[in-house]
Amino acid sequence: RRLVAWLTLPHLSRTVRLGYANRFRGILFTSVQSDLDASVLRAEIAVLLAKDAIEPVPPAEMKLGFYSPYFIVPKNNGGLRPILDLRVLNRSLNKMPFKMLTPKRIISCIRHQDWFAAIDLEDAYFYVSILPRHRPFLRFAFEGQAYQYKVLPFGLALSPRIFTKLAESALAPDLVLQHLSLLGLQVNWEKSRLSPVQSISFLGMELDSVNMMARLTEERAQSVLDCPKFFRHNIAVPLKLFQRLLGHMAAAAARTPLGLLHMRPLQHWLHGRVPRWAWHRGTFRVGVNPECCHLFSPWSDLMFLRAGVPLGQVREHVIVNTDASSMGWGSVCNGQAASGSWTGPRLQWHINCLELLAVFLALRRFRRMLHGEHVLVRTDNMATVAYINHQGGLRSRRMLQLARHLLLWSLKWLKSLRAVHIPGELNRAVDAFSRQLTLPGEWRLHPQVVQLIWSRFGEAQIDLFACPESAHCQLFYSLTEAPLGTDALAHSWPRALINLLAQTLCKIREDEEQVLLVAPYWPTPTCPSLEDSPEEGPSFSGDGHHLVPTTPFRDQVVNLQALPSEEADPALGLLCPVRALRIYVDRTRSFRRSEQLFVCFGGQQKGNAVSKQRLAHWVVDAITLVYQCQGASLADICRAAGWATPNTFARFYNLRVEPVSSRVL
Repeated sequence: RRLVAWLTLPHLSRTVRLGYANRFRGILFTSVQSDLDASVLRAEIAVLLAKDAIEPVPPAEMKLGFYSPYFIVPKNNGGLRPILDLRVLNRSLNKMPFKMLTPKRIISCIRHQDWFAAIDLEDAYFYVSILPRHRPFLRFAFEGQAYQYKVLPFGLALSPRIFTKLAESALAPDLVLQHLSLLGLQVNWEKSRLSPVQSISFLGMELDSVNMMARLTEERAQSVLDCPKFFRHNIAVPLKLFQRLLGHMAAAAARTPLGLLHMRPLQHWLHGRVPRWAWHRGTFRVGVNPECCHLFSPWSDLMFLRAGVPLGQVREHVIVNTDASSMGWGSVCNGQAASGSWTGPRLQWHINCLELLAVFLALRRFRRMLHGEHVLVRTDNMATVAYINHQGGLRSRRMLQLARHLLLWSLKWLKSLRAVHIPGELNRAVDAFSRQLTLPGEWRLHPQVVQLIWSRFGEAQIDLFACPESAHCQLFYSLTEAPLGTDALAHSWPRALINLLAQTLCKIREDEEQVLLVAPYWPTPTCPSLEDSPEEGPSFSGDGHHLVPTTPFRDQVVNLQALPSEEADPALGLLCPVRALRIYVDRTRSFRRSEQLFVCFGGQQKGNAVSKQRLAHWVVDAITLVYQCQGASLADICRAAGWATPNTFARFYNLRVEPVSSRVL
């Protein structure tokens, strides 16, 4: 009854009986601008019909389906090529990534004196058929007739991926030609080269396995040279011409020295003048100015285009580790270290710029060691890796300028330069230099040596020029935070251990101070102020001792066993220190106000650093709790605290020590 009621409604009876049919926008006929283009398109349709690549659409079905227009582009040999414009359809297709064979991959795989052969397939995409129910999405119309593709068309976004997958499977056997014949693939004998050679043209490049060089072919180089001729000063040209020029540059970049770097300025120039929506439309025009014409200069030089790049894969590198922070930079190469501090405007730079600058400074510092070598830079900054390996980028103009200086310098002094990312926790040695945890030139006397000095000359009261890591006195001056300040020359000194500087010696003479001088062995005195000293005290030792380690940085690492072996030490199996510290840090993160590990957990000092006395009380409370609640034996307590007898426990912790057995009884 309800169906009958629905069928009586106008305009809906067909939908109710047969179902709804998708309404496409209608037939989109391809229009051409000249009779020559029309004749070319007619010939193309005739060839496609003869190859059974397309089929006419029945008139009853012409109003259904998705239509795309054809357009005409010039060929390299001077002819015209029709192309089906599937850009609108491609936006609705899934993006499926794959690894396509690129000139960069080919260049890295070639070895010295390899032999080449080339096999070209005719109409390669036409060997893959389209599912019949999907063919209506590949329709076009011309001169009143509609057609649809039966095979994989050129212009479909997924066509390269599909054919690459099929070609990789077909080329697996050794007898390639025989296998291709069995698969029904026709070889284009005119474009193929079956006789083995050591110099061959492939994908617009010349491969020479004897000289191990890859360069652009003369035809491809000439096509790049012809593109800038369309750009003249004070003329607005279509954006399509810029896109075509960028396409030629990108195709030639892998075969020219720093090709991507030389196209970055033009990309930046367009990035600031072309709105984002205009890249998908063909009506936008861009005015050419002198700056734009100047950017074409590298691509107008035939010697640059034909210079070529070396073939083969680099197997040995000289590794340079770099890191940067807001304070400075550090680097290590072959056991040698280099570091520096930021000054002036660089203190306000973004960390990505500082990381890239740190690489440049490190390479220049190790230039003699790296000259003529393949260099691998290891850094924990992803932007630096990208700007080195991709020869610049569009995100930051300052980073592009830094990358340009770095790569041009590397082209002159290095064989090659490549960067890889390394996690920060694996780059701790360089990180310490970059954060200036140990300032350049900073060193520390061994505590035993200091005790020997103080036993003979008396204990010093203040360290004048020190840091928290090198100070031997509780009071000291330092460039970083210190109890007495940062400028030792601006204060009076009770007594001090000082560096041998002319300004310092002048202050010593003026204040008539007595100082303890610990200095390196200098055969030639360089401080006249020291020679003019009216009184000289006794020397400590005339023998020289090498106190500075040969290694520039020694990372002090303490390994805590996450799962200790109970057989080796049963006491360690009672508690995991790694897990306990992690839980403690997590629970105190919300109210922590100090970088010290242990902080107060209550009261007015909540979150502040805990004192040594308070920490000792915590230890006492923990030991007391264990003794009272768990009945720990005195032997276990003494062994945990390092005491030889229980007297210390009973005396200092005010506990009445009783054997566990007596309490149980």
